[in-house]
Amino acid sequence: MSEIKDIIKVALGKAGNIYIKELQRELASQEHIAFGRLRDSFKGEVNEVMGSLSLNIVSDSSYLWIVNNGALNGVQVEASTILEWANKKGITGSMSQGEALRFARNTARQLNQKYLTSGGEKIAANRYFFVEIAMEEADRIGVIDDIEKEIGRSINALMAWDSDDKIIQLEVS
Repeated sequence: MSEIKDIIKVALGKAGNIYIKELQRELASQEHIAFGRLRDSFKGEVNEVMGSLSLNIVSDSSYLWIVNNGALNGVQVEASTILEWANKKGITGSMSQGEALRFARNTARQLNQKYLTSGGEKIAANRYFFVEIAMEEADRIGVIDDIEKEIGRSINALMAWDSDDKIIQLEVS
């Protein structure tokens, strides 16, 4: 039985990688990647509780849900952080040092009032709900069906079964 659990754990791990890639893809699509901390924070964890295996995609990012849902009350950010981000992105390349500092202070002030800023909303048409969009896309491309098929084939091979009608019942949700 532990061999079957190992097969399921491996398949869930592969699925976790696909879900994480979808989260990262959607973050990039919505142009939410500043330094890459949120993008790189996702991890897949396969857990066993009372004989049931589950896959959780987790992040230790403190601002994941602010990026996903927005924040009407704003977020606290320093102008120096904005300036560092803007320099890295090349936004301030044609600005004087004074203009760049004014840009950073203005952006920090706007973010303190509301996340996203009006300028941020203009960058990408859809800048919210990247988690939901990524999960829907993973479902659309058939991640769960692929997991079920891979597990079924592996168990058939392990048990030396030669037809699918002897496969065990498997529920992936």
